Amino acid sequence: MILAVGGALGLWIHGPRATHRLVLGSLAAGVVASLLIPVGRALSCLNPLYAGASTSPTAGPVGNVYHHAVHHRSALRRVELDQPSARDTSLLDYFIANRHGEKYLLATQAAYPAERLLRAESQPMLVMGGFTGNTPFPTAQQLSTLVTTHQLRYALLTPRRPSTPAGTWVKSHCTRVRSGAYGWHTRGGFTLYDCGRQR
Repeated sequence: MILAVGGALGLWIHGPRATHRLVLGSLAAGVVASLLIPVGRALSCLNPLYAGASTSPTAGPVGNVYHHAVHHRSALRRVELDQPSARDTSLLDYFIANRHGEKYLLATQAAYPAERLLRAESQPMLVMGGFTGNTPFPTAQQLSTLVTTHQLRYALLTPRRPSTPAGTWVKSHCTRVRSGAYGWHTRGGFTLYDCGRQR
């Protein structure tokens, strides 16, 4: 950036009196300035302290912990993605025991509450709001129709995602289920609603 500014300033000062050599020098300085930062960023992926593959580096150094984990795989804690936690198991058992022909096992607010449950149990789940929770689907009317036609009974909401008309409809029409009913001692950031027992 400094090189580009210096080159432009030199041309501006000399104006029409600028020599051919000065014009070429300023042009070269501008090209170098334009390429310097992208080239530096591209070369940073070769540094082993930066996370990610060399073709897709993530931003910022991750330090020696990441470097140690890459070269000592046995030190990593194995995570069984298809093995549900005790909380997830008790929640799934509750849904399955109280399901009476509904199309969906439950509706969740955004994708992340459903992910663990989907890995553990291959059952249809309605992800309201899509991946981020911001997609306007389903509408409150569509959700109401799913409930009245007995295609959906339970909804699992979280304050960690934005409020939507569908979520507002759940809170105003459905009954909150006590966490102890499905074996949780605390709600853990989630609230379960039973839309089969409307207010």
